[in-house]
Amino acid sequence: MGFNFANAYEFVKQTVESGSGVANGMMDLIGYCEKKKRNVVWKEIRQLNFNEDVERLREWLVEVLYAEPPANEIRAFWFGLFNPVFDDGRVSCCLYVSGSTRFDEADWACWADDSYLPNGRYADSKVLDEIYSLTNKQGVGDIGEYVLCLGYACLAAKHLCETVPPGLLLGSRDRRAVAVGFDSGDEILIGDVLTRHP
Repeated sequence: MGFNFANAYEFVKQTVESGSGVANGMMDLIGYCEKKKRNVVWKEIRQLNFNEDVERLREWLVEVLYAEPPANEIRAFWFGLFNPVFDDGRVSCCLYVSGSTRFDEADWACWADDSYLPNGRYADSKVLDEIYSLTNKQGVGDIGEYVLCLGYACLAAKHLCETVPPGLLLGSRDRRAVAVGFDSGDEILIGDVLTRHP
């Protein structure tokens, strides 16, 4: 029986919505992968320092938003995952941030127009790189990238939206939507996570 992407998507979405935090959420996601495909790689991935990496991502996003603040017209942020091929032939999973003046909850592709595309948009996530590398070497890259890279990016983005100063995330707007996903695949709408509280 093949890997069921629809079921995996629902599990990732539920894990992100559970509010369990980055490290605990990743343990749940790794456990899911382990049940679906037995492999020694899951033990190695459990040892990654998720909290340290997400703090590095927080510093990155603060720096980007401070240096290149999005215009007031930006209604939504997109945290995108893609697979760059480096000069040495190595492939990775990388994260970037962009923003759009349009937002349609039913069809993210219609609003992901890159109206906000900062120069510093690319994050340096060692966790995403390690997950991609380790799972592909062990032949479980399909489930590893889909569940763990997507899941980690969502959990990290949610954490960033909760910990980065609201003024940097919102500017003068009352709210901005946030979605996370693969440039050429599934995404998870975190929702109007960024809402200015009275």
